[in-house]
Amino acid sequence: MGPRCVNGVADGSEIAKQFAQHFAIVCTNNCNCRAAKLKSNYMQMRTGYCGRPDDARYCFDVELVESVIFNLKEHLRFSHCLLSCVLSKLYNFCVTIGLCASLFWSILHCPCS
Repeated sequence: MGPRCVNGVADGSEIAKQFAQHFAIVCTNNCNCRAAKLKSNYMQMRTGYCGRPDDARYCFDVELVESVIFNLKEHLRFSHCLLSCVLSKLYNFCVTIGLCASLFWSILHCPCS
């Protein structure tokens, strides 16, 4: 492999310095007033934001799914014992990828009557 050059420069520290200068110019705002407006919009939207919980308390464990299935009057109650494992993994995957709650339940709803 030949020497690494960026804009004809082979010295690593000089290359890093040129990158820093380039991104300092490119990543600055063009208009202070527009930057302030965008920041204001962002801060306003953030006030009502409620992120998805990334907490073990919000996970579907096998025991929880089993208990729900056990209380069903439907045919799932007599399904294979691995169904609760598969469903818990599926539910947790949907929560992890951020599938919205209304869509989540319309796709994966188990009747609890």
